[in-house]
Amino acid sequence: MVEIKVNLEQGNGVFYTHAIDFIGCIARADSKSKAIDQLLQDAKEYSAWLLTQEIGKLFRETAEDITKGINNLKIIEEVTDVPRLKETGRPITLFKTDQEPLSEELFEECLTVLNLLNQKLLRTVFPFSEEERKKEIILNSCSINEHIEHLCQKERFFISRFGIEIEQMFLEAINMTVEELDSLPMLEKIVEIRKGTIAVLKAYFPKMKDKVFRSADYTDFPEEPWTFKKVIRLIIEYEREQIKTIENLIKELQKQKQAKEEEGEEKGKKK
Repeated sequence: MVEIKVNLEQGNGVFYTHAIDFIGCIARADSKSKAIDQLLQDAKEYSAWLLTQEIGKLFRETAEDITKGINNLKIIEEVTDVPRLKETGRPITLFKTDQEPLSEELFEECLTVLNLLNQKLLRTVFPFSEEERKKEIILNSCSINEHIEHLCQKERFFISRFGIEIEQMFLEAINMTVEELDSLPMLEKIVEIRKGTIAVLKAYFPKMKDKVFRSADYTDFPEEPWTFKKVIRLIIEYEREQIKTIENLIKELQKQKQAKEEEGEEKGKKK
């Protein structure tokens, strides 16, 4: 049995919570109780997936403990009245635990999780055609490719918090120009962006792991505080959220395809 420690923020009718010692475990809901319930469910789902992968000791031990049972959930820090919490471009809370430096062991394990998530995303969307990935599956909602593009943009934004010089390092790591990167097919693009992200994270971990910093580049909130842990936490969290959204879109797409096939069969019988 294990106790899960979480941070929680609320504002504009939205509650967001993440597990402190299980980076990537998150939940959003319209009430505190729902957010906590959903986080407990996400912890179980995340653990089940991680235990099917080749992961490091820290993530594995946490996942194994969670599968044995959760006996308590403890809120370590709660931030209320967070402005613009519903918006994706909002300033993001820097929790006290974000200011605790990552150990080298946990950092390496986070890199492993990042690579595994990238592989999971590719396996999830690869069976579908470009036309299907571009389709507006749910009315007035983003397509699969648009969600992947959002993921690409967000990941580049997160690593850009280290400073304007990151762009050159990122492009050198993937041996491409911005124009070449942007011209890639979507599934190739996400692979190259993750490659560049990993290179930047490895380069900046030794000198930024215990610092609070700010960046005025590409943001309306130049005074927003960042730490290395906050950056890597958000990259993992955001990718998991996007994968979940894409999986739901795929379920809906498959329902639509099945309904169309059944409609065709019914018309064939009438003939």
